[in-house]
Amino acid sequence: MLTPATQLLSFVIIFVYAWMLIVAPNSMEGLLLFQPQTLLEHGAASPIHIWHGDSWRIFTALFLHGGFLHLFFNLFVLRQIGPLLEPTLGTARFLLLFLASGLGSFGFSLYINGQLAVGASGGLFGLIGGLLVLSFFARHETIGFRLFIELLVVIALNLVIGGMFPIIDNAAHLGGLIIGIILGAGLLADRSFIFFTAPPKEEKDVDDAVQVQTQKLGSPRMATWGSSLGLTVCVLFLVLGFKPTDRVHYHVTQAHDAIDYGKKDKLDKHLNLAQLIDPLHPSVALVEARVFLHNNQPNKAKPLLVAALSNLNQSTNHAWGVALRHIAPTANTDQQLFHDAHFTNALCDEALALTLTEPVIELINNCAWFLLTTKNPQYHKPSKAIQLARFAVEKAGADVPPAILHTLAEAEAQTGRPEEAMVMMEKLLLEQGLQQRDYYQSEYKRFVGLTQSRKKQTSPQNVP
Repeated sequence: MLTPATQLLSFVIIFVYAWMLIVAPNSMEGLLLFQPQTLLEHGAASPIHIWHGDSWRIFTALFLHGGFLHLFFNLFVLRQIGPLLEPTLGTARFLLLFLASGLGSFGFSLYINGQLAVGASGGLFGLIGGLLVLSFFARHETIGFRLFIELLVVIALNLVIGGMFPIIDNAAHLGGLIIGIILGAGLLADRSFIFFTAPPKEEKDVDDAVQVQTQKLGSPRMATWGSSLGLTVCVLFLVLGFKPTDRVHYHVTQAHDAIDYGKKDKLDKHLNLAQLIDPLHPSVALVEARVFLHNNQPNKAKPLLVAALSNLNQSTNHAWGVALRHIAPTANTDQQLFHDAHFTNALCDEALALTLTEPVIELINNCAWFLLTTKNPQYHKPSKAIQLARFAVEKAGADVPPAILHTLAEAEAQTGRPEEAMVMMEKLLLEQGLQQRDYYQSEYKRFVGLTQSRKKQTSPQNVP
């Protein structure tokens, strides 16, 4: 059967992904995960941008994907669902169901999570919801009943898996599913379901080996009410997502934005509202800590940072990363992620103190890297960084991760020993299957240049 809508959506999704691979600064990154800033530049659904007026992002984000696996699984689901649903639903209604579910799912996600989001998953869950309704209507037939049960299992598994991995936007999936079920019921109600049945055993006519039957799925009234209600829910989710004033994350995000741009009135307004909604929320504590740090009151910020790190995640290292993403949700580079040096330095101090008895080498390495790469001269401390980097390498044992060895090499170079850094990178490049080899190769060349420059400066002819 022809499925033009399925083919069109498949083409658009693949084309957008291929285009991003071509224009991305590092095309290989898209084979794993595109950087947040790359996704943002191509139209990802960024909460702060949408709340500042970029409402078009909820449409463009529907056709973006975070990486190859994200694209592959969504495309696989689309190619499985399309031939089952589109022939009965029709091309135009199939597209309407996908778009309404996808757009509404981003609205629901903005309201529930308020995180950077991309992907066709919300629209696909809407199609799954439509197919669930179709199989329910045809449940009296064996194939319809089996499909209904299988879809329920698939939906349950996806929601459970989504709950286990924070990177998966379960809110968008659930929002798309809700719209898909309601709107799908309306769009299918005045359609006929075509199915095939075997004739009774007593009929021996070979020509009648298979009978084609049709079944009306609903009524015109159901079609009107279901379609209207489904579109209403879609609009409701969008309205809630565009200005979720009763949600802590909305005011916290606006407060961080106000700190970045020095808007005191806006900061006071949103911080007060966040405190009214949930004064004990760890994200509120992070805003309060930033305010104290910017007012040169580190002693007041310290207990707030400790409380936030203890409640954001069971792992202090993960909590450290989550805290930084609160203030830089679309950061690509270390400089972007560490743009608030006062906050990052204080956060590192408290995180390292919390893990003093059970050191976490990734956290130690991240804090050392901050001290080496920050542009703020107050916190650029290579001598402290090299102590942390050496400790991380020692704790890593015989199999030192490349990123940790590279941090130590950078620390050696910044403390006047570029030849040591050069030797470390040379050994690292001998490893088989080294990821980011091009990057480490360029770093090796940089350290070689620093070593040669240092030798020229200390050669006898340069000594007066």
